[in-house]
Amino acid sequence: EGMQATKMIAAMAIAMTTVMAGAANAERSSAFHACKRMNAAFVQSSSLLPLASAPSKRAGVQSLPNGPRLARSLNVGVRMSVNEVKLTPELQKIVQQFSLVPDPKLRYQQLLFFAAKLGAMEEVHKVEENKVKGCQSTVYVHATKDEEGKIWYTGDSDSQLTKGLCAMLVRGLSGNTVQDILEVSPEFVKEAGLSVSLTPSRNNGFLNMLNTMKAQAKALA
Repeated sequence: EGMQATKMIAAMAIAMTTVMAGAANAERSSAFHACKRMNAAFVQSSSLLPLASAPSKRAGVQSLPNGPRLARSLNVGVRMSVNEVKLTPELQKIVQQFSLVPDPKLRYQQLLFFAAKLGAMEEVHKVEENKVKGCQSTVYVHATKDEEGKIWYTGDSDSQLTKGLCAMLVRGLSGNTVQDILEVSPEFVKEAGLSVSLTPSRNNGFLNMLNTMKAQAKALA
């Protein structure tokens, strides 16, 4: 009888263990799918809008509302501080979306995506006066002003990463007035997390691009 009782207890223990293991596996499976759904939602919310899907006027660039506004960056972890920088509405959107990307490699991928979607620059505009000084790569930017007084840019580079940075500025600055563009703060480079993702030389090149585009806009005033 003692042996039979021992067998019954052992059988009950095995059954209980099986039930608990099944419940744990079900819980882990549920947690996995919940995490997967959260990651998918995060990717969707933080992915940058394709240039090709935006309404375009020239060179595949979105037409932007007039006037800059104060843009408060998102506070992401300890890296981002809450600063107010003057941006165009489109540049504000780009900076906020970039600030949500936690990995420098993913930021590189976003820039390469921008490069692939940048409208072609006419060869006639690839001249010395449109060349950005102080860049590692060869970069050209060209500005025109429409009948409403808004500035539109085209650009190109022989480096895909630099071309992505150029595309970011072309998209972010085009469709605004000269004054709007001149008031854009270079601090957005930090807010977007690009200052920690790029080498110092590329950071300087990016700022040189911005300054060149501002100078071109001012020359058209």
